[in-house]
Amino acid sequence: MYRRVLIACVLFCIAALQTSHAKNLLGKAYDPESGELLYEEQHTVTNALIHTRYLTPTGQLIATREVSFDQDQVRSFQLTHHQLDRLEYVERQSDSIEIKVRADQENKSARVKTRSDQQVTIDAGFSQLILNNWDRVTAGEKLTTDFVSTERLGLVKIAIRQRDAALPTELPADQLTAFEMTLANPLLSWLLSPVRVAYYSDNQQLAFYEGTSNLYRADGSHFGTVRILFDRQSTIPTGNAE
Repeated sequence: MYRRVLIACVLFCIAALQTSHAKNLLGKAYDPESGELLYEEQHTVTNALIHTRYLTPTGQLIATREVSFDQDQVRSFQLTHHQLDRLEYVERQSDSIEIKVRADQENKSARVKTRSDQQVTIDAGFSQLILNNWDRVTAGEKLTTDFVSTERLGLVKIAIRQRDAALPTELPADQLTAFEMTLANPLLSWLLSPVRVAYYSDNQQLAFYEGTSNLYRADGSHFGTVRILFDRQSTIPTGNAE
């Protein structure tokens, strides 16, 4: 039931870059067990939009994603699978969150009421939450937020903590700060393996993600757990978010 609760937490984390120029970021998703390259993520980022293309190793388009920002939070996102009849859409309203999912010719939707003082995180806004609270969470404080789950057509409360993690040898572990995400309720946290992310400590660029994918193969099967490595960028403007 909780298989895809935290999916969008990363493949969703590129940035609301405070610049009028588009920036590109490349991520490669691998099978954590076999090391097989599963797909590539090509992110193009401006100050108000993230556009992502997901490609197979042979260059076939799996899906596209559009994430729009309103100041420092995600206003909406849409994930469209081009090999399947599948679409996920979320939009933030003034007092609610609208969620729509189309899969296998079946449409589902929900409108979740929210409070003005409620912290609700959508897709790529997850990294923005970490970066906006970097000093607090790296000092040992636990962050919590209500995260939009398209799988559940609702909100789930998640917790974020700084955690040392075993990182791939390709990454310079001494230059990274790692975090772990779980369901906030300790009685339910065992239902979902932790999601792990790491950022370069100097410019806070996303470097690593390990957790459930947000994608499906052409045959309808889910990619499952993936390990994604992101290319190191020489300069990332303030505000980088995914």
